[in-house]
Amino acid sequence: MLQKIAYSIEEEAINVISWRLKEKLNIDIKLDRLIIFEKDREAIEINIYGVYNDLCIIGDSTIDLRPGKIHELMSKVSELKRRYPEYLRSRILKVIYCMRYIPQVIEESKRYNIWILTWNQELTPMIIEQST
Repeated sequence: MLQKIAYSIEEEAINVISWRLKEKLNIDIKLDRLIIFEKDREAIEINIYGVYNDLCIIGDSTIDLRPGKIHELMSKVSELKRRYPEYLRSRILKVIYCMRYIPQVIEESKRYNIWILTWNQELTPMIIEQST
């Protein structure tokens, strides 16, 4: 049951994020899950991933957004930069879609330039960073 809910939230996140990207940037981007295998085992999983020209979207979805999810996303971005740079582009947009959140996480997200969305609002601004 929990797995079904998680997949439903991921599907909703992909739809909402795609729609917002079309609305704000006028781009159609295919978002999906990225799983990188190394020596026949899963090395890293990104729940929301897509590329469009020089833009890379890296994100996640969750029912309850808490600080741990922010740090988990940042850790995955760092790992991609360090071990798998071929999956990145010159510009990166980090995003998390959530159903609920605790207020403290909004300031934390702003510090890391993570775009936080719910189905009906943007909780932080969309900031596209240059990849380093």
